Amino acid sequence: MGPLPLKVWGAILCLHRRLAAVGSGFRQLLDECRYAFAQQSPDNSALEIGRIAESLGYAAPGAFTRAFQRWSGTTPAAWRARAQSRATDRSPESLPPARRGRGRPGNG
Repeated sequence: MGPLPLKVWGAILCLHRRLAAVGSGFRQLLDECRYAFAQQSPDNSALEIGRIAESLGYAAPGAFTRAFQRWSGTTPAAWRARAQSRATDRSPESLPPARRGRGRPGNG
């Protein structure tokens, strides 16, 4: 692949200037987008961590795991376990008997 045309470099520099003007940067936005997606992905136990890492553009699952831990303070596996635990805690079987089978609050 050859060098980028001058027009492309101009667009890149313009983007960097505009992001800097609002106190942001490309890497920061990329990290924020990756984290937003990654927060939802580990909840889906059907997706392997390696697949999530690949879909976010990481070369290896370990790089994704380190980034996720930097963002959230926990690993994707721990995040997934906690999300599954919360989902189990919200099941009707986990509610006290007086609350089971009720609709909206105030209807029962």
